[in-house]
Amino acid sequence: MEQTEARRNEVVELAVEQIRESYVRFRLPEPGAERHIRESIHRYGQLIPAVVTETEGGAYEMIDGFKRLHAFRELGLPRLRVTVWKLASRGCKAALVALNRKSTPLRPLEEALVVQSLYREERLTQVEIATLLGRHKSWVSRRIGIVETWSEEVLEHLRLGLLCVSTGRHLSRLPRGTQPEALATVLKYRLTSRETEQLIELLLTLPRWEHGPLLWFPEEIVGERLPPARPRVSGHKALYGLLGKLEQVARGLSALESTLGTVWCKQPVSQEVRDRVHRFLQEAQAGLERIGQAVEEKPF
Repeated sequence: MEQTEARRNEVVELAVEQIRESYVRFRLPEPGAERHIRESIHRYGQLIPAVVTETEGGAYEMIDGFKRLHAFRELGLPRLRVTVWKLASRGCKAALVALNRKSTPLRPLEEALVVQSLYREERLTQVEIATLLGRHKSWVSRRIGIVETWSEEVLEHLRLGLLCVSTGRHLSRLPRGTQPEALATVLKYRLTSRETEQLIELLLTLPRWEHGPLLWFPEEIVGERLPPARPRVSGHKALYGLLGKLEQVARGLSALESTLGTVWCKQPVSQEVRDRVHRFLQEAQAGLERIGQAVEEKPF
């Protein structure tokens, strides 16, 4: 190909389909910025060349200019102006940070993803990373710590933009092994960052055997806000939905039974807990009886 002989720092045009974007995994989605770049290119054309690296086999990897590349694809534009650099993978990752340092610096999480990759995948020491990026070793250590406090599930949702960073920061307070359960609750009930903070506070305060009910029905404990408002439905549909929740509770109690048995074997149960269990059973039984009677006497 004619571009294969391109020299470092030479600006050339590449077909959009020739450019791969493996390093986009280090960037977080920015829909607003993507839209702004797309509108700018549509109106004025491409003003600044992107930066790519040439790999073996005549392929190219994007280093800087992911939003421009996405805009070209969405607008159906065939060729992108780029500056071609010849860099090893560790150099590409360092360039991701350096090229954005003056204009629009990477966000802390994006920097952390790059630093962790240099540490875990490239096998560089923290001192070597600090030298490569022109930073202090303590900065490198903090960036690695940011990423490695999260479970893979939480980190993937952050990468995809399905979870805001502030919510992720609250989840990072939990042990990595328990984060997926809390994440599932946050996503299911669409908890805000503040509600997630309250949820985590309770999970860190309450004994482990009380986590199940809290995660299944957080709206009763975290705050007054119910799950997202739903349109009014007919009586039988409302009852159907309620029964679905009750079934979830029943399954949760079954799963909790073995844990409760283990706890009770180790320590006596307080009278307060006994009273609460008995009160719950009485209220549940009375409620179910009323529902059954209503269904029989006045079907929906």
